[in-house]
Amino acid sequence: MGVGKSLKCLDGRIKDKEGIYGFPGGDTGLFLLVLNQYEKIINKTLLPSEIKNLFESYTKSMDQNKFYMCTDLKAIDWLERNINFEGLDIANPRDNIKESILKSLDNYYMHGDVLIKMLLKYSDKMKIRKMLVVEFL
Repeated sequence: MGVGKSLKCLDGRIKDKEGIYGFPGGDTGLFLLVLNQYEKIINKTLLPSEIKNLFESYTKSMDQNKFYMCTDLKAIDWLERNINFEGLDIANPRDNIKESILKSLDNYYMHGDVLIKMLLKYSDKMKIRKMLVVEFL
């Protein structure tokens, strides 16, 4: 992977003249699938604190300064309706709505990335622990 490049999602929304380094779900999709395999290798369910520590270690070791996670307007619109809040800045939500956003994380409608939606909606078929996905997000 190129220095300073983040893994973008592969659904066609990213237009870059130099091309993209991509993975389904971007950096988020890759990290979730690696976490899933790690749980299987160690034969243990990771605690939220362990997920956080692994994420922090991973991002410190990355070549780039950004961790890519995509969404779309349809998902943002759904979330705004679900939490009854208009004008949501998903990158910097107001403190008074953060809890409502967190409570919506397990609903695949809230996510604009196809892989993340599928991991949540079909976790059994995709052989991933749904709460692993939710706890990471």
